[in-house]
Amino acid sequence: MGINERKREIVESLNQHNGFASINYLCKKLYASLALRSRRDLMSLEEDGILKRSHGYVSLVVKSAKESPISMRQIEKFG
Repeated sequence: MGINERKREIVESLNQHNGFASINYLCKKLYASLALRSRRDLMSLEEDGILKRSHGYVSLVVKSAKESPISMRQIEKFG
């Protein structure tokens, strides 16, 4: 599974759970290592302004319906 595919899966999982999930849940769902791949993916999504990490959990950053981060549009277009 590539990075864009993992990022899309993370965002889709958060959308299915009202924008909130534990990091452990996401790692199990993606079959990814907590210490490496998932952590980097979550950090990247946080830097892109898509989600916020806090104490073992992540949540989607709420934006207006018209606003879509450029990085998310890139993931959707090229993923």
